[in-house]
Amino acid sequence: MMTEDDEPLSSPVSGIERRIQELETAVLEGAEEFIFQAIGRGELEAIRIKHPPTDEQWRLYRERAEANPFMAAPTFNPDAMAPELIAAAAKDPTITVDEAVALWDTLSDGEAAQLYDAAYEVNMEATTVPLSATGLDEIQGSDDNSLTRSITESLGRSTPDG
Repeated sequence: MMTEDDEPLSSPVSGIERRIQELETAVLEGAEEFIFQAIGRGELEAIRIKHPPTDEQWRLYRERAEANPFMAAPTFNPDAMAPELIAAAAKDPTITVDEAVALWDTLSDGEAAQLYDAAYEVNMEATTVPLSATGLDEIQGSDDNSLTRSITESLGRSTPDG
């Protein structure tokens, strides 16, 4: 039986919840936001051409195509082109290819995939940009259109300069 002088039993759940909140705060404090902008078809194609599929990617394609003859053949090596594409599409912060390579090498597979996907997808998505010259004048310098994609990652621990 508990009296007024007794301290209530501490719950391990409250300690776990507190620790989760501390960890979430630490992750948010170390987060780095990347804003990507489409680079244009010509520049994207030039990057793809510089990074052709590997022999291993072709081998896997041939193996899988036997089961699925409608499978598309590889046209580029996404692992090799990722840092160059990230550097080319990064609007804020701007980073060099060397910095993107250093960052790429420190990321987990999930972080790398999310960063690459954002840089690639901004170049693949349709835009709401009007094709008239008047419409283009209206969006020049605008950051608020579908040509720009933002991604927040917990990359503070793995930035090239820190």
